[in-house]
Amino acid sequence: MQPKTVPFDLHLDAYEQWFEEHHFAYLSEIEAIRKVWPTEGTTIEIGIGSGLFALPLSISQGIEPSHTMREKAKERGLDVKEAVAEALPYPNKSIDAALMVTTICFVNDPLQALREAYRVLRDTGNLVVAFVDRESPVGQIYLQHKDESLFYKEATFFSTQEIITLLREAGFRVAATYQTIFGNLEQLQTTETPKIGYGKGSFVVISATKRSDKIRVAFAVNEEKQLSDSHFGDAAYFDIYQWENNALKQLETIRNKQQQDNVPHQHGDADKAEAIIDLLQQHHVNVIVAKQFGKNMLRVKKHFLPVLVDSDNLEESKSNVALHITPILEQLNNDIEEHNPLSLRNR
Repeated sequence: MQPKTVPFDLHLDAYEQWFEEHHFAYLSEIEAIRKVWPTEGTTIEIGIGSGLFALPLSISQGIEPSHTMREKAKERGLDVKEAVAEALPYPNKSIDAALMVTTICFVNDPLQALREAYRVLRDTGNLVVAFVDRESPVGQIYLQHKDESLFYKEATFFSTQEIITLLREAGFRVAATYQTIFGNLEQLQTTETPKIGYGKGSFVVISATKRSDKIRVAFAVNEEKQLSDSHFGDAAYFDIYQWENNALKQLETIRNKQQQDNVPHQHGDADKAEAIIDLLQQHHVNVIVAKQFGKNMLRVKKHFLPVLVDSDNLEESKSNVALHITPILEQLNNDIEEHNPLSLRNR
């Protein structure tokens, strides 16, 4: 089956003009992708087009089946190969991150395209899929006027849940979702701040990782690097470790600005939960460990697996998590919509 390149080969100017006319929508989409896009490593864009997303995201290479788009991207200094998403010209496990912006809507075999991304990504790599949600206001407008569109006439629109299902079938685990474009495209007069999740914004960004034993665990600690007696969200710091080669390896310690900057919040405050979820998702955390969780556990368990421990001692808590790594991995790799909190308390 031939790739759906005809409108992109014939209408490059109209394609680029759309982004000029919808400048703030374009900037909002880039900001949403930046939430999950790495700043280092070997990266590619699958369906790089003319390079409008690759350049601001510091992506230097990719594939593109459209001759016109490919040549324009090359003019902009990008290394672009002629290929389709279903057959990527890269070796197994050679890429740290791959980006698909609306590409999933134009491929002939979406599942095979995702499986190819899985093949070329390293075990710790990320696939970022960005698209217009079919169920959103903009998605519904596009769907209703599909036959009138130069570019979307041959597109297949997906709901966010359909993309998540395809990712899981291809072997991925959903790590984070962000959304933007919350109003009418024609009335957008500023760059919108991306929000966690989906269901309200028309442009959705999903970050997915391979299902593997390499997970990240955040411990809620105080100034003395002991487990905090307060709720997870009130800890001074989050100590982040990666489970790899049957051991927890420390990666970094990050400040909890919501606590240290004395940001006023009530227990269970939604803004506080979103800020902490945002922070931890950007550090690719999968598991959060604390002596206590508050009302916001209802929100955070949709994004992370909460683990309750009863020791103040960080080393003891790490050992406890290591001893129970099998049920932790089993739950994460099942990639369920909402995690079941795991209690490792002895009392």
